Amino acid sequence: MPTSHMYYGGARALSVRFAFPGDDELFPQGRENARPLDVPPGRVADLVRMLETTPFMEVAPKVAAGLRENRFSHQEGLAAALIAVNRCVEQVADHHGGPIHPTAGGWAAAWMAGMIARSPEKDGASSNPWADLPGAQIMCMATRHLDYSRKLSGPAVMPKPDLGPRIAAMQDPKEVCAELGEAILAVHPVRAEKLLVRALELGAARDDLLAARMEEGVPRNVCDDQYLLYPNFCFMSLDAVGWEFAEWPRSPVPQHGLAQRQGLLGDRPAVPRRAGRRRRQ
Repeated sequence: MPTSHMYYGGARALSVRFAFPGDDELFPQGRENARPLDVPPGRVADLVRMLETTPFMEVAPKVAAGLRENRFSHQEGLAAALIAVNRCVEQVADHHGGPIHPTAGGWAAAWMAGMIARSPEKDGASSNPWADLPGAQIMCMATRHLDYSRKLSGPAVMPKPDLGPRIAAMQDPKEVCAELGEAILAVHPVRAEKLLVRALELGAARDDLLAARMEEGVPRNVCDDQYLLYPNFCFMSLDAVGWEFAEWPRSPVPQHGLAQRQGLLGDRPAVPRRAGRRRRQ
């Protein structure tokens, strides 16, 4: 039977993580001793705070005004959305939901904003206001996820990981990435998350990190293309906003595929599709 790990939240768990026996403890020193993973001071941190504290129905005017008045860039707004939605929303143990979608969509929003901004003026009107729209949508979407999660389970925040002495002592980034791939295949998401954090601390190469995730992503693409696409899109989003923010989406990168494999029923084989009817895998 899978074991479960509760996410660091208020009075209740925001979701349940499923793992095969042998996975690490999420809070080896006790949940009550967990500390939030804070954002380094700066303009992005200020935007994260705005997204986390502004009610969903009030966030769009704030975002629109900030972009229109050039108080922050598209890149900074997308980085803030990526951090906020991962800091305060846990990947759900279901087919869809959680922070994976706004995280995976960051690169597309950045690309579209750039394309629109480079478009020529039409009838004397600048394209800049339309270029603000993709980033504004991602920022508002992040706040909506926060709003839903708080209504369902109360406030939550991403904890600073306790890597444990063994993982913290690892020094070879390639060795860490190899073990990360093994943890993903073994359905040990907590250990995978800790190894991913250590790999980032050691400056592991982007390709080594992606290869570790693709140990599962490529073979399971036959079941659903999300196993292949979402991790790649998450990496592309970090390319767009900056890899200095890579620790915050640490959870959905290993968690998403494992959550889909586990759900509430354990590991499920591929299910053939019938004509005219879409089935979940």
